[in-house]
Amino acid sequence: MMKKILSFTALIVLTITVLTAQNEVDALRYSQSFHGGSARFMSMGGAFGALGADPSTLAINPAGIGVYRKSEFTFTPTFYLGETSSNFMDNISVDHKYNFNFNNMAIVGVSNTGNKDGWISVNFGFGYNKVNNFNNRVVIEGQNNDNSITDYFVELANGNTSDNLNFFNEGLGWDAYLIDHDINDTTNTTYQSALLTRGVLQSKSITSKGSIGEYDFSIGANYDNTLYFGATVGIVGIRYKEDSEFSEEDPDTMIYDFKSLTYRQHLLTRGTGFNFKFGLLYRPVDWIRIGGAIHTPTFFTLTDKYSSEMLSDFESTKWYVDSYSGDTVIYDEQLIESPEGISNYQLTTPFKAIGSLALVIKKTAIISIDYEFIDYSLARLRDDKDPFITENNSIQNHYTIANNIRAGIEYRYGPFSFRGGYALYGNPYNTAEVDNDGTITAYSGGFGIRDKEFYFDIAYVYTTKSEKYYMYSPDVVSIDAATLNATTSRIMATFGFRF
Repeated sequence: MMKKILSFTALIVLTITVLTAQNEVDALRYSQSFHGGSARFMSMGGAFGALGADPSTLAINPAGIGVYRKSEFTFTPTFYLGETSSNFMDNISVDHKYNFNFNNMAIVGVSNTGNKDGWISVNFGFGYNKVNNFNNRVVIEGQNNDNSITDYFVELANGNTSDNLNFFNEGLGWDAYLIDHDINDTTNTTYQSALLTRGVLQSKSITSKGSIGEYDFSIGANYDNTLYFGATVGIVGIRYKEDSEFSEEDPDTMIYDFKSLTYRQHLLTRGTGFNFKFGLLYRPVDWIRIGGAIHTPTFFTLTDKYSSEMLSDFESTKWYVDSYSGDTVIYDEQLIESPEGISNYQLTTPFKAIGSLALVIKKTAIISIDYEFIDYSLARLRDDKDPFITENNSIQNHYTIANNIRAGIEYRYGPFSFRGGYALYGNPYNTAEVDNDGTITAYSGGFGIRDKEFYFDIAYVYTTKSEKYYMYSPDVVSIDAATLNATTSRIMATFGFRF
């Protein structure tokens, strides 16, 4: 058969002109941030924009560093558990993943001027905050009687000759004998599925790892114990790894000549970026704190490495003539592997604006709230060789403004503190374009004990999220969505030392 010769030609072409895999999904993944921090910060929902004097404020409102009266060092180890249940074709599957990491580490130095009024201190800080945690495992399974991924490959292949197929997608389906030329088409640009009837058991497992972490270099000043200024330079690192395995089976042997197929995809993204943050904090009277901060976009330089492979299994044997030896090769199972694709590109995330208000009641209780504005439709992919016109149009159409709210309370009793918090991260999707709801809700609580030189805080954060997931693009082949309900639990402890 000619498929082996054509695939070898496609392999050469695609190795030279590497295909890109970036799209609006990647832009959103790396634009969203759910700042980690100290246990106190997390237990109060992250609502610290108007409070300060916590290492987490370096990444939220850097003016908060100006509130420090003594130098401080903190670190926060964290235990993470993510669990996702899926509902696909009325079948429910559940899986989970554990992770241990450092949520936050920081050191703040205080330099007092000796003045009792005017410029009282200039403070410096260096910290690390976990911005996003990608560790997760998802399993989806259900009986699909309407279509197959081979129909998806057919639609992608139509209009192209077999030597111009994408070797990371439909080209694998062609070489694995899952699609073939339509016997009624003499141009060899129309295709048909190898599955003569429908009714397959579909399943997919997705394992993701990695995180976004930010190193913050901050400076802040205290003017008259009333007005505080701050600025931060953020250096951001990304590592994201995803391995997925999609399979279709014919367990009841209802489809002629077909047993199963397995389609694996692998993606590794690494990169770095930088941003700037500027903040103000105003204390008009002792019991009111008002804060505001602006975060510039983060300017990322990213590298993707990706590959795919396809395994097909048939009841009958297949054959082809080896182009070198002339021998006839017979088999009933075929494994096809793509080359490794490599792509370098840039991502500019949206800017953020944060407004904050806190009330301090008789030095025994705190009520604090932050509002965060971010427009995800402003994210942009860039590359010197590719303007990403289609992808950036998708970002602009699919995403919209998200309004994020964080609120927290704290009650102090002697050296002990008891805390609670709530956070609502708004839906980033334009529901007129995308039938999805990406709202994320977090509930938190914790307690701490403090003396003059040491403190210990512990927090628990429970997060929920529900969204839709498609096995393959519904824009190409109509398919029902799987509903994913994800929860995460984080337990963290902060050890703080004052000097």
